[in-house]
Amino acid sequence: MKILLIEDVQEVATPLIRYLALEDISVSWRSNAREGIYELAREKFDAIILDLGLPDKDGKDVCLRDIWPTREQ
Repeated sequence: MKILLIEDVQEVATPLIRYLALEDISVSWRSNAREGIYELAREKFDAIILDLGLPDKDGKDVCLRDIWPTREQ
């Protein structure tokens, strides 16, 4: 399984990445919305873990405007 983690706080991201690695889950971590959206356009992921309080864009907007519409095509 491959997950995209979009989280700006390293202290939150690091333990989550370590835990998921123990479950043989590959994680691609991006620390802001812009990089996360770019990564999502480049690669396929099985799931996304998205922080709702990102510094450059609201996580809900990322989900509703940048991720969800591209998945309906």
